[in-house]
This record gives sequence, structure tokens and C-alpha cells, in this order.
Amino acid sequence: MKEHLARKQQEVDELYEKEGLTDEVLDKQIAINKLRHAHDITDESEKIHEDYVQ
Repeated sequence: MKEHLARKQQEVDELYEKEGLTDEVLDKQIAINKLRHAHDITDESEKIHEDYVQ
């Protein structure tokens, strides 16, 4: 699940860079965030100090 979410996040990040914030980008990010919350999985790229996420 962790790898799946990382791939999906990368896709959303690239889409955001390309198109900016659209309804599609936002919907995909919300879906990822819901899965992260449900499975208690943090985004490794958001860690600022060891296990802390901002």
C-alpha cells in the first residue's frame, strides 16, 4: 500500500506541476489523503524531522 500511494502521489504531483490545481488534481489528492488516513501511512517526502510530518 505504501508504494502504491507513493506512485499515486508522484502522479498527482506531476499533474499539479503541469496543469495547476484543477478539480481532477484536487479529487485525486483527496482520495490519496483518505487512504493515507485510513491506513495511517505518512508521506515520506513530508517528514521534517525523523517521524514528524508538518
